[in-house]
Amino acid sequence: QKKAMVSVQNPISVNEHSEPEPDIAILRQKQGKGYRSHHPRPEDILLIIEVSDSSLNFDREVKMPLYAEAGIPEYWIINLQDQQVEIYKNLVRGQYSNRRILFAEDQLTLEAFDWSLPITELF
Repeated sequence: QKKAMVSVQNPISVNEHSEPEPDIAILRQKQGKGYRSHHPRPEDILLIIEVSDSSLNFDREVKMPLYAEAGIPEYWIINLQDQQVEIYKNLVRGQYSNRRILFAEDQLTLEAFDWSLPITELF
């Protein structure tokens, strides 16, 4: 049975006033109609990934606090400018308390799915 599904550039409902469209959202698998009757909500989201070039400041300063306040457990920024991946997790009072930067020599790992990829494969 599938644990999750991938949503690419589709809206998510983070609150009643905001429905951003992240580049990638890893969602909990739903039975039946899935997400056809409503956009995924924070409790449905395992991970948000933004691919950032010109949007880097917006993704850090606007989207990151929005996702953290909504309770999204993990947020990645694939930073094309610096060729690195920024990983934010461990929510504490609506903010990510852990920031980790991965560089070219590192492995990107999604532990929940026993999946990893060399960072160099992204750029």
